[in-house]
Amino acid sequence: MGGITFAVLGVSINLSGLAIAAILGILLNALLPGNDYEFDADKKEGEGASLRV
Repeated sequence: MGGITFAVLGVSINLSGLAIAAILGILLNALLPGNDYEFDADKKEGEGASLRV
């Protein structure tokens, strides 16, 4: 129910709907362009991070 079944080299593989969604999400994340985030861009490289309370 809600999945697909296919055979590879004589072995039957059954993927549930959740597994299909997870694989599709990973593929779309790799293929679609996204934002390049820069954290602490104002700090000099090599400077240690400080904890602010």
